[in-house]
Amino acid sequence: LDSKGGPTGHGVLYTDGYGKEIGSETLPGNPGGVALSNTSAYLGLNVMGSGKVRRIALPSMAQAWEYDWPQSSRVRVLAPAPADGVFACGARDTPNVDESTYVEQIAANKVSVFSFGDQATLGSDQSRAVACAGSPAGGVGVLRHRKGGASNVQEILRLSQSGKVVFEGPVPGGTEFTDQGGLVATQDGGFVIAATGKQANKFAMRLVRVNAAGKEVWSASLGTGAGNLAAVAVVAAHGGGYALLGQAPAGSV
Repeated sequence: LDSKGGPTGHGVLYTDGYGKEIGSETLPGNPGGVALSNTSAYLGLNVMGSGKVRRIALPSMAQAWEYDWPQSSRVRVLAPAPADGVFACGARDTPNVDESTYVEQIAANKVSVFSFGDQATLGSDQSRAVACAGSPAGGVGVLRHRKGGASNVQEILRLSQSGKVVFEGPVPGGTEFTDQGGLVATQDGGFVIAATGKQANKFAMRLVRVNAAGKEVWSASLGTGAGNLAAVAVVAAHGGGYALLGQAPAGSV
């Protein structure tokens, strides 16, 4: 998603496999992520105070449908789901707190598979999704920002195929700049988390690998010699390893 529409609007740009533009359109409201599958492009939109998910059929680029989230909700990130569906992750306003994490799996035929964050399951602390990734072992992982009292932390949350909590807890090692980061699923049901930590009084990008139970397997600090750097996103590299996107100076977002 790109701010092609200027200060008051946003747009989506479609390219072929070589980066050549093949189409574009202006979008209403604020963007809320993008996800690609074999036959669909999914766009997250936030219009008039509520989130939407739009499915675009590929390769025709025709709009297939729009799915409305509850009132006073915000789609922040999307991730591909099984059978050409999508995981939509964000936040929803609640009566007792400002916002709480909201996650929904939507099938390609516009049917909700599950939602997490209904009134019965909303937490008492403020929280919102920062990144999400579907797990090959089933379900979805969510990296979320949680504010409780005077503290801000990042948590890793894994939901099952039915939307039940498998594990949740703070990212091992602690985090800074908790409203940004990235997440990649691993084959064993775990995740690799891109986060920002502190080392020698400088901010540094961190990769943290957790297993299917949410326990730390390994971690690494990267870019410590380049001054303050904040982790923004991570992807799995072909042939193994990971590519990490950072931002300097840390905290400028």
